[in-house]
Amino acid sequence: MREVTPADDDARTSHRRPALPSALLVAGGIAFVSVLILSTGRLSPAWILYLLPVILASLLADVPGGIVAAALSATTVVLVASPSELAAQWPELLTGLSAFVVCGIVVGIQARRQRTHARALERVSTRDPVTGVRKAESFYARLNEEMRRSDRYGNDVGVVLARVEDIDEFSRTFGRYKTDLMLEHLADIVRLSARDTDIMGRVGPETFALAIPHADPAAAETVARRVADAAAAAEFEGDALEPATRCRVSVTSVSYPADAGDVSGLVSTASARLAPEAEREREARSPGPGEVIA
Repeated sequence: MREVTPADDDARTSHRRPALPSALLVAGGIAFVSVLILSTGRLSPAWILYLLPVILASLLADVPGGIVAAALSATTVVLVASPSELAAQWPELLTGLSAFVVCGIVVGIQARRQRTHARALERVSTRDPVTGVRKAESFYARLNEEMRRSDRYGNDVGVVLARVEDIDEFSRTFGRYKTDLMLEHLADIVRLSARDTDIMGRVGPETFALAIPHADPAAAETVARRVADAAAAAEFEGDALEPATRCRVSVTSVSYPADAGDVSGLVSTASARLAPEAEREREARSPGPGEVIA
């Protein structure tokens, strides 16, 4: 089971758009204005619409994007306009394109500040932005507190882990958005299977953990069985061809101090138990000699 690091969390929650779609969007805006000018045969007032792709590029790619879009707009104006129009309107064009550059710089600076601020808030937040449960660092900190309290009062602490198997295949089939919805739904299932005093976190890209104070190994196993049954019966949103789908979720439980004496030991023990369970599920789904899976 791999823990979520700050770098993973930043990559998953980053608001930056992919470079190629952003570039195509800006190029499409410039092309649209150029076609409009060529179809009407007049440079004014359509050339002012070049401001839109400049602003869009600034929002998507900060200051460099705004400057590049302004330069492309200026080059396109020279290419699509007739020499007579350029000669007659060059003061107006020069002033307008200069304003485009200034606008791109200002909007780009503000967009970069907002993204930096949003990433800073995400880093200091203790909640996973997709599911709303605790991040790994916050969960392990709270688990450590419960373990110290257990040492003081002589109580057990149970930990239940639930991991989605083949999440990459699910993401390839239904897309990242539906994968996030599935994880959010699964988080609700685990949360509803626990008490209000239990502590829940997302400790891996496809793994949730539940810390259960005052739970011996038998009590933790009971909760794990309840989570497994609820996850097996749950249906998740798919696509038009498969509106409702299911996911294989491996669930196991460990207990402190019966199974390990610290957090890393609990994680190692739980990982060792999850792996055979996932293997058993795969073997159960594999065809026997002469059998064919429909």
